[in-house]
Amino acid sequence: MGRHADVRVGLEVRRVDLGELEEDLRRARVPPHAELHHPPYTGDRWQRIDTIPDLAHALDTPEARLAAHMLRPARVWLTAALACTFLLAGALQLLAGGRLSGNPALLHHLSVGWESTLVDGAWWSGWTAPFVHHSFAHLLGNLVILAYCGHRCERAVGATGLLCIGAGAAAGAAMGVIAGSEHGAVGASGLAFGFWGGQFAIGWRYGAAIPEPLRRFYGAGTLWVAIILMAWSFLCEGVTFAGHLGGFAGGCAAVLLLPVATSVPPSNRGAARARALLLSLSFGAVVPLMSALAPHAPALMLHPSARAEDARSGLGVQLPWRLRGAPWSDTVQLPAAVGSPPLSLAVVDLHDPASAVPHTVIFHDHQGLRVSWNTEVPINAGRKALYERIAASASWNAPAWVRPAP
Repeated sequence: MGRHADVRVGLEVRRVDLGELEEDLRRARVPPHAELHHPPYTGDRWQRIDTIPDLAHALDTPEARLAAHMLRPARVWLTAALACTFLLAGALQLLAGGRLSGNPALLHHLSVGWESTLVDGAWWSGWTAPFVHHSFAHLLGNLVILAYCGHRCERAVGATGLLCIGAGAAAGAAMGVIAGSEHGAVGASGLAFGFWGGQFAIGWRYGAAIPEPLRRFYGAGTLWVAIILMAWSFLCEGVTFAGHLGGFAGGCAAVLLLPVATSVPPSNRGAARARALLLSLSFGAVVPLMSALAPHAPALMLHPSARAEDARSGLGVQLPWRLRGAPWSDTVQLPAAVGSPPLSLAVVDLHDPASAVPHTVIFHDHQGLRVSWNTEVPINAGRKALYERIAASASWNAPAWVRPAP
């Protein structure tokens, strides 16, 4: 009987080998609150495994510590604080009425996107965009996912872990919108999908170490709902699929890089939380850093790009894909001296096509390629660097001109 013992989990009692029991405890296959009956360890009574000194070494593993943490009563104060903050931000926007939507310049600089973040230098937009919503319905739909998935993440990795997942999700969502969306985006959906990605990655990282009653809430079991919502965001007009996908990837990356404080010994938890906070700050600095670097590396704003040419005037420029929709205005024929070719003024409007006010144009007037700035609209360093880079790529092939018959 020396190498065997009885283990009781709930109402189930089974006989186990002590060596196998120790391995199961290390891998969190047996919960630490299970009871053991083994006379050399417990005498004639049943005793909780986590109170038996002879088995303490088996519970001193990351998997076992995480399982013990998840089996304790849940404390998810940061998720609750985030939910309340988003509700407060939504209420303030509703009280403001149409002021935000009626102020496109303000909304533009609060939104994350290629134009606002890189071109116009709104380095803060990666942090402000999740708190701006178009309506209460928009907020509520995001808040349901954010609160549920945030609760699951915080339950496993603690408050500092959740903060790191949120920072990774915000950075991933912003990068997704900047790289893959034609227009700017607002809303907490990227953050919500990031928490969903974190929930998936926790299950993938820890697997069977997650206690059996909670295992179905993590890993691949959560993925099918995320795929359905991701497909919906891809098919629905105006919904930012790139932001959702980027947020999901950012949440996954944060979990895989995260020093999980709930899986280390109590004496090391302070250091693990400090490293998690440092990782959060690193994620939070990604978008401001790109925004600051953009004017010094305008190729960031121009890539990916393609050549656009106007067959009527012969003017061609290298344009970002977001500006390739309808960049050319009508060719303007200007009067010229008798016997000279008319001046074909080809114009490229480099501002958002939805705007009625052009910020700048590039044109050719037979004296050379020129750039004209709209002096009524402020041009910051990022936008000026982009325009100058596009102007430098311009070329002109004069169309054939036939002298009119006398």
